[in-house]
Amino acid sequence: MGFIALLVLGILFSQEDSNVKSGVQANNVDAPQARSIAEATDMLFASEGSKDTLKVKFYRKAVWDEAGWIHTMASGVLALGKFLKENLPDSFSVVKILAYSPSTDKYGNDEAVPAMLLVYNGRDFDKINYDNFNEWKMLNLVERLKFEPIGLRAAKMYCQDEDHARFAQSFCMKVLASALSDE
Repeated sequence: MGFIALLVLGILFSQEDSNVKSGVQANNVDAPQARSIAEATDMLFASEGSKDTLKVKFYRKAVWDEAGWIHTMASGVLALGKFLKENLPDSFSVVKILAYSPSTDKYGNDEAVPAMLLVYNGRDFDKINYDNFNEWKMLNLVERLKFEPIGLRAAKMYCQDEDHARFAQSFCMKVLASALSDE
């Protein structure tokens, strides 16, 4: 039986800094640790989870392009992994990242919509040498992916880049498999 709490870091989908929410303790992560992740990732993380599973919601305020959004998300996961290894080693066996994408509704209002779910083996984060690891390698560690249409479109665009396809090959193969199963 788990407990639910919010851990808010970085920038919300808003135009004003007054809309940035403060965090509360979640899964042994305290406010100073939350601020250190915020400084490292420049994004919002809202987390909830049980004792051995960490569920993280990834939000990004602005997107230049969809491939850049995937890269920024991977950078955030990389920073999260490094933080977990340094501050909460062996805390979570599963880390689930629910990534939200900026969007605009039919009335022109900005909103965040679910785009994809990435499931990691949380123990992998403790094994990584972060001095010799990058976003491509972090994407390749994803064990399971689930896409909403907007997330699949972004991932396909990301994987069309020759370097991304080569260095994030495992991730891009999962994207391709998902795209083929949706057709």
